[in-house]
Amino acid sequence: MIKQNPFSFYDFLGYFIPGAITLLLILLFLNIGSINDYNSLINVLTKNEEFQIDKFMFFVIISYSIGHFVNYLSAFTIEKYSYWRFDYPAKYLLNIAHNGNYFSNFEDNEKKRVRFSIAIFILPIFILDEVLKLYKYFKRELDDLLIRTIKQKTLILFKKLQIYEGDNFDNIKESDFQRLISHYTFENSNNHSSKLSNYVALFGFLRCMCFISVISFWIYVYYLCSNVKSYFNKIGDISLFDISIIKFSILIGITIVCYIYFMAFIKFYRRYTLETYMIIAIDKDLVEEV
Repeated sequence: MIKQNPFSFYDFLGYFIPGAITLLLILLFLNIGSINDYNSLINVLTKNEEFQIDKFMFFVIISYSIGHFVNYLSAFTIEKYSYWRFDYPAKYLLNIAHNGNYFSNFEDNEKKRVRFSIAIFILPIFILDEVLKLYKYFKRELDDLLIRTIKQKTLILFKKLQIYEGDNFDNIKESDFQRLISHYTFENSNNHSSKLSNYVALFGFLRCMCFISVISFWIYVYYLCSNVKSYFNKIGDISLFDISIIKFSILIGITIVCYIYFMAFIKFYRRYTLETYMIIAIDKDLVEEV
């Protein structure tokens, strides 16, 4: 197993960068009333041009701390939505059935409220997901040979670890079997450990960026709503139509960015899972004892 540095690539991608971007968004939100055009936006972002080591260290520490908060919230919203909507990549790669209904019939109304709240929060993603249905392209299962091989290797691994002695994969398909596979592959495949770590860093980073994009969407919506009064005052202005088109285009652009980050997160999460599956598929130690 490879040794991890105290401050790893994952820390940089998963925490610091998202935290720094979120800090800038907070700065923009606090100064949103003074932002009227591109020049005023630049003035807000470049207010303190003088470099000072104490301010820089404060920025790094705060960014890293905020990054942890963003990482947690993105896991609770973006990642949860992907599970509830499509199931885990570990399962749809093996063609394990999933109803795909985000608003399933729950006896517990609290679960419905949680799902509805998350759907409202990630509204730009939810809308494009329902309209474009691009998830069909990344939710493809593996071919029958690979599915049989991976299921067989998983059963052998479970027997080797003395977790399950049976021969029926259906008995463990509802368990979190992929977590055990991930730990096994990371511990026993030095050639693939760095690749797996990079995948984890990438899909964690993209999940955070997706969350930040959604926050940006709502900040821009707030900005548009806060200027509604000025729009009414300019109803007779010929340039109002052009301004509205530009601002609407920006809103559409942010919505598309949200969805692109979401699709990228799903893509690399799928690749990570597939990589762990292929490692156990070619593992010569995982063979049936005669």
